[in-house]
Amino acid sequence: MSTTFLHQLENLPAPQQRILLDFAEYLVSKYGTQKKPAKKKNRQAGTLQGFFTYMADDFDAPLENLNKPNLVIQEGTTQAKL
Repeated sequence: MSTTFLHQLENLPAPQQRILLDFAEYLVSKYGTQKKPAKKKNRQAGTLQGFFTYMADDFDAPLENLNKPNLVIQEGTTQAKL
């Protein structure tokens, strides 16, 4: 395939050869330098043991703010208006 392509490329006029060269450089810049994705490490149970030293007693309690239908967040702020 490469000899056929090179032969056809040599037979093209100079402007079309330049267009093909520019396109080939584009393809190399877009796809040619991609690295293989990093291999994911296997997770191991217990690696965060002792990392969390405090958890509130009501951690699993239902959130009261989610039950209120009139909770409005004002635009441009991060504060909620009740």
